[in-house]
Amino acid sequence: MSDYSEKGIPEIAGEITSYLAAHRKAADTLEGVAGWWITRHRVEESQQRVQEALDLLVAQGKVNREPLADGRMLYSLNEDDSADG
Repeated sequence: MSDYSEKGIPEIAGEITSYLAAHRKAADTLEGVAGWWITRHRVEESQQRVQEALDLLVAQGKVNREPLADGRMLYSLNEDDSADG
């Protein structure tokens, strides 16, 4: 018998329902759910958090942001920042 709350099962169930809410016609096998739905949800969430961190560093003047021709942004160390991290 499994204790789902100790193994993060409610969090995984939340990720699955979030994916299904955003992709109403989705259907997949166990392997697809684990490899695509959960992974995609975590990547999207991770990218959002990384974007927020980059925005903070840009606002603090520690990181430069330069637009690329394709619309993406390129981030680099602001060498002019006098703070040492």
